[in-house]
Amino acid sequence: MNKPCVSLLAAALLALTPLCAMAQAAADTAPVASAAKTVKPATRLLTPAEKRESATLPGELRPEGQATPQFSIPLGSTTAKPSSPTAKRGKNGSSGGVNDAVARCHAEADETARAKCLDRLAQPAAKP
Repeated sequence: MNKPCVSLLAAALLALTPLCAMAQAAADTAPVASAAKTVKPATRLLTPAEKRESATLPGELRPEGQATPQFSIPLGSTTAKPSSPTAKRGKNGSSGGVNDAVARCHAEADETARAKCLDRLAQPAAKP
């Protein structure tokens, strides 16, 4: 029973040995608190005279590359002609939409005015 414990202890020591060496190496390379840190110098604000000297004249500043358009708009005449609205409706010209005169009659506020308007639309138009 003693032999398995000894072999287990030996395996643990062999596994921990590299870890101890790495910990010592890390401790050796750790920065010392008293060591001076490098500090970046603060950027100095330019005086008005320095700003004036470094300025560019209007119109001299150009983009680095040619600007690419996001989309193109054809400026010439197009080959495809738009279809007329009457061609879409068919031969009889009805669009299957709402009759405006009937819609105006239904929009009347009074029930009797609505009925009179619908009666006028139902009667054929008198020819003079």
